[in-house]
Amino acid sequence: METNYFGIHLAKLRRKNKLKQKQVAYEAAMDPSYIAALENGRRFPPRKSLMTSLARAVKANEQEELELLRAAMLSEIARGVEEYANSFAGSELAMEILELSSVLSPNEIHALSTLIEGYRFRAYAQGRNEM
Repeated sequence: METNYFGIHLAKLRRKNKLKQKQVAYEAAMDPSYIAALENGRRFPPRKSLMTSLARAVKANEQEELELLRAAMLSEIARGVEEYANSFAGSELAMEILELSSVLSPNEIHALSTLIEGYRFRAYAQGRNEM
């Protein structure tokens, strides 16, 4: 199951503009190993302020920056679905929807994120009740 939408998209933008990870790291005032970890999915997408720095560093236009933000949201949703796949009855369907994510509106992506957060809360509440 793919969960690294953000890293894949970041690497695609970087390569499109013929930039090396070191160049992006320098422009964004980040460590090159952090850029590599983001692209390889070893680190979660950064908060929005850092994402803006990354978008500038990879020379993303306004639309590409929005796509990068969207990819970060999708990564978070995918990780949530993967984490709760056994207790989330619609996990397979949710992943199929994510694969069609290019046609989802920001509101639909937000709705999926809210659904995943609901399952996280339910699992947390059940764990607390079992104590």
